Amino acid sequence: MSRMLGAIGLCVVGFTLAIPQDVFAQVPVPTVPVRVTNTPTVTIEQGTLYYEVLGVQINVNGAVAGTPGVAVPAGKRRIITSVSARWACTAGHGALVQIFGDVTLFLPGQRAYTDAMGRDTYAMVSQVNIAQGPGTRWVPIIESDGSTCLADIFVSGIEIPDRP
Repeated sequence: MSRMLGAIGLCVVGFTLAIPQDVFAQVPVPTVPVRVTNTPTVTIEQGTLYYEVLGVQINVNGAVAGTPGVAVPAGKRRIITSVSARWACTAGHGALVQIFGDVTLFLPGQRAYTDAMGRDTYAMVSQVNIAQGPGTRWVPIIESDGSTCLADIFVSGIEIPDRP
């Protein structure tokens, strides 16, 4: 092996490659002045955290709307980033739960367990990115086959100044 290394001009000392230091001589790099113009002003808005719990219950066949949530204040915009919910219905029954605002968001629940009162309990969580303008609010809606169901819906995000 040493003959082969000698043939290509390398010297191995204790398994360390010896390279002459002048190979790494520093070469001066010319500097060129740079001027940046017409850059936009970037403003990062500080927002206010938003959190709301909506409730709705039903004991008839059909659909029922719950109490509307809090309206987005004038001059603000609300960005919803998380929606979660839980609802319980008479054993053997279920419900369709949704929230309505500028858009309708159906909440896809999964049966979690039967509680101590004998009700089938459902839960869901979802990350979203939904903008709401001034004056808009969420309205919870529940649909069922006549069984007794109640739902809590948790909506969170941030409120920031509204910009056109």
